Amino acid sequence: TLLPEDLVAAAKNLGFTQLALTDRDEIGGAVRFVKSCIQHEISPILGINAALLPSGALVKNQTQLKPKTPIKGGLHRDLKHPRVLLLARGRYGWPALVKIASRIGELKFANANSAISLLDIATALRQAMPMGYTAANSPLVVLLTPESEFAAAVLGKRPDVALGIVKQWREIVGVV
Repeated sequence: TLLPEDLVAAAKNLGFTQLALTDRDEIGGAVRFVKSCIQHEISPILGINAALLPSGALVKNQTQLKPKTPIKGGLHRDLKHPRVLLLARGRYGWPALVKIASRIGELKFANANSAISLLDIATALRQAMPMGYTAANSPLVVLLTPESEFAAAVLGKRPDVALGIVKQWREIVGVV
């Protein structure tokens, strides 16, 4: 894993003007990352790569995630929990990420194998926003990654399940 300063310096050398940092289930590198981005005149984008409680849509429809596969260093990905990228946007994006990271920390303190729920994310968004929000002005951009239930449904040739997952995000969280 690169340090935030090394990542930003490499991006600057490649001509980047914006760069995102997404820590897994936390936001620990954010301050160093932002300081380095300011120093290198790069616009920072902050985010979190969060383990998400499974919605149950895949099990109900018999579309399963693939078995664990090795990644760099021989470690295994935890496919028991689908993952989602949450990127901060606008004035309330960072406060929303802080609330989400705090909730993940609480959950992990109680049980290291826990994950955040869609309801937890929705609650954090409501707490971060002084007024209601919609998909158009949400402080978060949600990216359903290759490790998400959405991707598993698409790869399992279940567009109906994939659309149902997007519908859950819209109804519960108000984004996607």
